[in-house]
Amino acid sequence: MSENFIDPTLFIQSFCLKSAVYRAFAAKEKEEQAQQISYLRAVETAEEAALIYTKKNIDNAKSKGRVYFNLGAAHADNPKGDLEKAIDSYLIALECFKKANAINDGIRINIRLGKVYLLQKKYDLSQKIIDEVRPQISNERLAMHADYLEAQLKLAINDIEDARETAKNGLARAKALGSKEDELRLTLLLQTIKSLIDEQ
Repeated sequence: MSENFIDPTLFIQSFCLKSAVYRAFAAKEKEEQAQQISYLRAVETAEEAALIYTKKNIDNAKSKGRVYFNLGAAHADNPKGDLEKAIDSYLIALECFKKANAINDGIRINIRLGKVYLLQKKYDLSQKIIDEVRPQISNERLAMHADYLEAQLKLAINDIEDARETAKNGLARAKALGSKEDELRLTLLLQTIKSLIDEQ
């Protein structure tokens, strides 16, 4: 792959896409070593994109935001990933998207940041993000992702009834959007919630 593109942001975009593909491969890997190799490649590819961005003196906030979104996701999606590095990358991406006035990209990053805080058991920070993004959401897909995060959060703090209602809202949105993968995630979450209710 050559760096001699007319627009270097296209070269960076190709690296971001490659990093995302490695993440997708990793998520489907059954064997841990192969999974970790794919996540490592996702990180390395995103880091290479960041290096090119700096070397080429590119001034494109949205492009930089995508680079650091992918770097953050490569850490955050990995069950053994470095969550602090994920947070650092997401915060850089968030500032870039704010600068570019890319509102939906900013909301998407915030929801992912909320998931990292949930994994770290920083429940107050996760709830704060949800409360901040809810009024800004203008499409059903982002609302569904917020529902999924909030349902997980409510489950984590043992607010079972709110978790169930929020997950049901998210599932209805997933079905309306025809998003089978999200429909499956929310269905599995509702099954987990139901089993906890049955135990009470």
